Amino acid sequence: MSNETDRACRAATIIFLLMVLGTPAVSQEPPLQRTARIEEPGSLGVGKLVADLELTPLRGEMRRLSAMLKDRKGLVLVMTSVDCPLCMKYSARIAAMEDEFGKRGITFVYVNTVDADTNDEMLRQVRKFGFDGPYLADRTRTIPRALGARTTTEVFLIDAARTLVYRGAVDDQFGVGAALDAPRQHFLRDALESLLTLGRVRVGATWSPGCLIDVPRTSAPVTDDLTYYGRIARIFADNCVSCHRPGGPAPFELDSIAAVRGRAKMIDAVVNDRLMPPWHGAVSPEGRSTVWVNDRSVAQADKDDLLKWLRAGLIEGDPKDAPVPTSQSRTWNIGEPDLILTTPGFRLPAEGGLRYGRQVVSLAFTEDRWISALEVRPVESESVHHALIWILHPGGVLPESGAVPTGLELFATYSPGDNIIRYPAGVAKRVRAGSLLIADVYSRPMGKEALTTLRIGMRLVEEPKWNVRSLTVSTSSLDIAPGVPRVEASASLAIPDHAPILAITPSMRSRGREVSIDSIHRDGSVSTILAAPNYDFRWQIRYEFIEPLSLPTGTRLSVRGVFDNSAANPNNPSPGSTVRAGSGPETDALVLSVEILEPVGERPPALAKPATAP
Repeated sequence: MSNETDRACRAATIIFLLMVLGTPAVSQEPPLQRTARIEEPGSLGVGKLVADLELTPLRGEMRRLSAMLKDRKGLVLVMTSVDCPLCMKYSARIAAMEDEFGKRGITFVYVNTVDADTNDEMLRQVRKFGFDGPYLADRTRTIPRALGARTTTEVFLIDAARTLVYRGAVDDQFGVGAALDAPRQHFLRDALESLLTLGRVRVGATWSPGCLIDVPRTSAPVTDDLTYYGRIARIFADNCVSCHRPGGPAPFELDSIAAVRGRAKMIDAVVNDRLMPPWHGAVSPEGRSTVWVNDRSVAQADKDDLLKWLRAGLIEGDPKDAPVPTSQSRTWNIGEPDLILTTPGFRLPAEGGLRYGRQVVSLAFTEDRWISALEVRPVESESVHHALIWILHPGGVLPESGAVPTGLELFATYSPGDNIIRYPAGVAKRVRAGSLLIADVYSRPMGKEALTTLRIGMRLVEEPKWNVRSLTVSTSSLDIAPGVPRVEASASLAIPDHAPILAITPSMRSRGREVSIDSIHRDGSVSTILAAPNYDFRWQIRYEFIEPLSLPTGTRLSVRGVFDNSAANPNNPSPGSTVRAGSGPETDALVLSVEILEPVGERPPALAKPATAP
C-alpha cells in the first residue's frame, strides 16, 4: 500500500472515529465536544507558570522553553498531527499567523504526539504548509502531560515569563462534523494581539475540537513550589495590580512581595470574604464565570492557593520565575486620546458626607462622530467616589435638577478600577453633532479640600459596522420608610428584536444591597442574566458579555433591586429619613442601562468579538 493510500485510509478512519465518539463510552468519558466553546480558564491552568520544558525538535538541538523565550514576547505551542482532518484545515492558517506574528516577537513550536506519524511524514507536513518554527515528535507525551493538552488542534500561548495566557482553539470555524462559512471568534489572533498591545487576554480558554490525545488528563501546567514568584505574583497581577499599583486608584500597592508583607492578614480577610476584588458577588447564567469580559471573581483554585500561601509564611521563591510586569499607564490606558474633555467641577470640602453635583460639558462635535474607546479619570486622585455620564443628543430635554436622567443614553461610568470602555473591533458608539455630556458626580470628602473634576478621554474611528445604543430604565418612584431594612423595587425594559446585547450596567446608590436582572420571554419563561447579592455602590460595574447575548423575539429585561434604609447599613447617610427617587445623596435610584448593537447600514454584518482587556 502506498504512503498516499495509507494516509487516506488513516484519515477516513479518524473521521469515522470522530463522528462516533459523540456518544459516551462505557468508561463514562464525557461526550466529545464537537465545536469550539469558551471555558473557565482558572481550572485549566491559565495564569500559571509553565514548567521549563525540554523541547527536542526533529532537526536541531534540545532547547528549554525558557531559552526559546529569551528576547521574545511570547511563544505558541501548537499541538498537531499529520492526518487529523481539523489539523489539516488549520495548518495553513497557523503558518500564515506564524509569518505575521513571528515578525512581532512570537515564536511558534509544533508538537506531534501521534505514534503512527513517521518523521518523513512530519517533515513533509512542515514543507507543505511552510512551518518555520521547531517541529517536535513527542512520543513520551511529556508536553501534553505538563500542559494538560486534550486535542491535536489545541494551541498554548505562553508569555515571556512562561505564564500560560491562552489555551484552546485557533478560532471557531471548524468542528467535528461542523463548519462555518467564516470564523466568528478569532481566539488565537485576539489573544496574540491582546498580549502584544495590552498585556492581558480577553478569552483565556476554549475547547479546541480535534483528535483526542491519549494522555492522562491533568487540569493545569504547574510547578512544584507554591511561591510568590512562581505562582502568587501571577494571582496578584491578574486580580489586584490593575488598581493596587503606583499611581493607581487603590490606596496602596500590591505589585511586589515587599508591598504584600505587613498586609497578609488583611488580604486574607478581604479575599476570604470575597470583598476583594470588587465584583458584587455576581453569578453568571448557569453559574458560569466565563460570561463576562471583565469578570473580577477570583477562580477558586487561585483563591485556595493565595490563602494557603498567605498562611504558610509568604514563601518568596526564585525571582527568575517572576511574571512579566503588568503594564499600566499613569496617563491613558486606552492610548493617546483623540479628544479630551474636562468637566467644570466643583469644590469638595475636607469633611462631611457624600456630595453630589451635576456637570454639563459640550462635545463640540460639528458632525456625527464614532467613539471606539473611552476612559474617565479624576483630575485629583480620590476626589470622586463614583460618577455616571450621560449623552444629551440634540433635541433631548435636560433633566430637572435632582432627577434621574433615564431618558438619556448612559455614556460611561466611573468608579475606582471601573473607568474604561473598549468596544470590540467594528463596534463604536455614535455621538451626534451638537450633543452634550451630563456628568452626575458623587464625591466623599477625604480629609482635604479637592476639586471634583473629571477628564474624559476618547478614541475616534471612522464609521464602524455596529453602533452601540444604550437603553435606560429606572424605577418611576421610590418610597422607602425610615429604618426599613429590606424594600424591593423593580423596572422592566423591552428589547428590540434581533438586537444583541453587548453589556448591562445596573446602578443603585448608598442604600442598594442586592440587584438582579432577568429576561422574561414571550411564553412567560424567565432566565436569570445577572444575580449580584452583594451590591456595593462604590463600584458602578458595567458587565460586558464575552459573546453578545441574543434574546428571543418579544423579550423584556426586568431589573430588581433591594434597598436597606436601616441603621445597620453602614453606607446609609440618614436612616431616619424617607427615601425618594432622585439623583441627590438623600435620594436613591434603581437604574438599568442596556447596550444593544445595531447594524450600521442596510445589512447586518457578521459580529466578531476580538480580544481586548477591560
